[in-house]
Amino acid sequence: MSADKHPPVPPSEIATTEEDLIHSPDSAEDETIATFFASVPRTEPLVPLSLNAEGVPLAPEAVHRVDRQQFWVRVADTRERREQAGLLVDRMYAWRGYTHNNIIRETPHTITLVSYGRDGQVIGTVTINMDVPGETLLAEETYPEKIQELRGRGRRVAEFNGLAIDPGVKSKLVIARLFHIAMMYPYGSFGYTDCVIEVSSSHARFYERMLEFDRLGEGKICPRVNNESILMHKDFSEAAARIEQVGGLMEKSGDHSLYAYGFSPKDAEGILGRLQRMQFSPEMAPG
Repeated sequence: MSADKHPPVPPSEIATTEEDLIHSPDSAEDETIATFFASVPRTEPLVPLSLNAEGVPLAPEAVHRVDRQQFWVRVADTRERREQAGLLVDRMYAWRGYTHNNIIRETPHTITLVSYGRDGQVIGTVTINMDVPGETLLAEETYPEKIQELRGRGRRVAEFNGLAIDPGVKSKLVIARLFHIAMMYPYGSFGYTDCVIEVSSSHARFYERMLEFDRLGEGKICPRVNNESILMHKDFSEAAARIEQVGGLMEKSGDHSLYAYGFSPKDAEGILGRLQRMQFSPEMAPG
């Protein structure tokens, strides 16, 4: 469906349609994990502000439009891509008034995903740290007892950090599908069982409501960002079951979580196969 056939939407709403389906990556683009289309609301005044100086309100249809865009998800397997991901993280943390240190690490057990919009701009990123013997997760600096508790129960823990989405891209689809691929990699490829992520206390409710994460403990000051954080947790198998149930159905599902905006089970199977065929270090597997 073309953008001009969509009705105007307020900026707080996210416009997605059943046509926003995954497209198989071109065989020439070996580094592409997945590509898909999403309808993204944007603000575009039809007249310069100087011509509207009298404060006459613009009609909603003159301000809020829907732009159908294509997005790509790739592995940040080059220094340039990792730097682009780092710049987005820097910008998002600075925008919120946070400082940060050592968010994106480069180890054999770490992978960074990047989502690109048009013009090759990085609009989303997340880094996945695998828990392996002899190394520590970033969250252990603040919540060592919680990570040890998971390990003591025989759980294999993967840590998400450096999650950043350009605020100009108002799309549930972009967030949900980046998260879905980030989940598929440790869970589907290497058998990790649990996800943890340290988030600002002000964002904890989002993870509870939209991704159904649990809180592990009370808020603590995270020394890496000098701000109160909360450790959030999700069993990968529970997330996978939710996506199996509603993934790809979007607004048709009646489900208000981000799981409905993940890939459909059929598409997810193809993406997982592609991830497993891509060349990654065998050291990523749990010890």
